[in-house]
Amino acid sequence: MDQASKLTLRKKLIIKILVFRLLYLLGMIVSSTVIPDHNPGDDVLRFDLRLDSLNTCFCLPGQSCDASLWIAGVDISLCKHHTDNFSLPSSLWAYALSPFTKWDAARFLHLALRPQSRYPPIECTYGGTTLCDFTESEQAHAFFPLFPALVRSVAMCWVNLVPAILLPPTYECLLVMTGVIINILCLIIASLALYSLTVSFLPAAVKPHDRHHVATTACLVYGIWNPASVFFATNYSESLFSALVLSGHAAFSQHLYWLALPLWMLASWTRSNGTIQAIWLLVQTLGCVCRYLTGNEKSVQLRSMVVTTSLYLMGAALIVLPVRYHDVNGYGAHCETASHIRPSWCENASSSFSLYAWTQRRHWNVGPFHYYEVKQIPNFLLAAPILILSIAAVITWIENSILQFGEGKFPNSPYLLLVGWPIQALSSCFEETNASIREKDSTQGAHEYLMTHPGLLAHYAILAFLTVVGLVVAHVQISTRMIMSSTPAIVWFLTYCHLQTKRTTLRRLVSVYTALFMLLGLILHVNFLPWT
Repeated sequence: MDQASKLTLRKKLIIKILVFRLLYLLGMIVSSTVIPDHNPGDDVLRFDLRLDSLNTCFCLPGQSCDASLWIAGVDISLCKHHTDNFSLPSSLWAYALSPFTKWDAARFLHLALRPQSRYPPIECTYGGTTLCDFTESEQAHAFFPLFPALVRSVAMCWVNLVPAILLPPTYECLLVMTGVIINILCLIIASLALYSLTVSFLPAAVKPHDRHHVATTACLVYGIWNPASVFFATNYSESLFSALVLSGHAAFSQHLYWLALPLWMLASWTRSNGTIQAIWLLVQTLGCVCRYLTGNEKSVQLRSMVVTTSLYLMGAALIVLPVRYHDVNGYGAHCETASHIRPSWCENASSSFSLYAWTQRRHWNVGPFHYYEVKQIPNFLLAAPILILSIAAVITWIENSILQFGEGKFPNSPYLLLVGWPIQALSSCFEETNASIREKDSTQGAHEYLMTHPGLLAHYAILAFLTVVGLVVAHVQISTRMIMSSTPAIVWFLTYCHLQTKRTTLRRLVSVYTALFMLLGLILHVNFLPWT
């Protein structure tokens, strides 16, 4: 397939995903307009678009659009843009943008609007009594900075470059619109990265047409038939996070290690689960060691093995670094300020203290088996399909890998099964990820390589880890968006299911599940119903 044909195929893929995304956004708007919002409780943060007043200022003092907040001595006319300068009524802006401000989207947008809310209050005196409430700044620490910072930066570019008549009536509206546009672009970038990554794992023996068909199907599963579609569409950080993760893997598959590592570090600066890419590098490190131990000419390979493992271990540490820096920064803001008023947890915090983990545990009851309550059974049922599919994916890959090791049958010897196979799998994982893919028997279907390829060991290891985290530690209802945004392994398994010609029942069940969850997300999430 020549370069022009590949470019044409990618353009068609982008158009399909873009058209569907716009239709899905329209569906969210219609659902939000037709169905009245549920009242989730007073403790749920809302994001006010400020469209009620007839003389609404575009920007208010203290917002991130206020230049005086960033540059001392700058005096700007904050109310130079009013709603009467715009052709669209405020009600239309409210209908169009409010669906993208629900649940955690309000948190990200609020941090983009007022980034200083990450820091504890300066004044804590009420009626002569010193009393500080650190709830807002503590909860803000659970939401990592990159996505709101990106939304804020791009929104300010619109303010400086686009005529006021073309902007929404308030800065809040502009932030919402900017976040949605960023997530559309991130979805396209992630889809192209997934295409490249999928092709890199299909052996050269596979016909170009079949390689394209499998890679395209994987992209459509991710970009269109995604059960977590609503979270990739609204102002959540999943789209940006997934784009960084998949782009990093695509770069690594092209031997661009110097590019993959910064992308994964940015992913950790977007969401805490970005640190799981360190697991991927650790598995590769073990694979490199196993490759050396089982290979020939060890005197020649020793230096290469030492250099490679050192680079991977250093990379794993760097991937974790942004999360650690985020914790240190949060601790410093609360406990090392000039003010003598500090949260109570500062007194007992050690050098290893994680404000992120403490906040999750204190404010949202996150921890091992904390969610195992009778009232959480509906949430477990919502997460059951993705958890079952993830477990099935991991088991299927392990089974196929063992059969390959045993040349079509399970090894009779426990030693071969418990020691021989893991060493061979790790060795093959490193070899096939870091070298040109060898010619393989092409008698099996192209999509079957997604469940048999040795180079996918680390990806399915991450999927297994995420499944345990979703089932045991995290709020179980986030499992769908967490897994769909964090690893391509689940996408490959869903692609494998969609392309099955023999197991039609499995294919139909997966299709029904995907369509149902896409529809439920479109109806429930945008109306403040429990779909978070």
